[in-house]
Amino acid sequence: MHVLVIDDEKEICDLIEIYLVEEGFKVTKRYNALTILDDIQNVDLIILDIRRLFNPKELQKIIDIN
Repeated sequence: MHVLVIDDEKEICDLIEIYLVEEGFKVTKRYNALTILDDIQNVDLIILDIRRLFNPKELQKIIDIN
């Protein structure tokens, strides 16, 4: 399973990645919302910090893609 982790705090992404990789997941990390639109088509699960990274228009773009 491929997981996309999105958080503006690199340390949080790194910590989540450690746990997921140990469990056998493939992990892609992104540190801002502007870089993820190409990635979301190629992952099985997205873990994100929604309050700090997205405004309503950006979130709607992601919902519309899926």
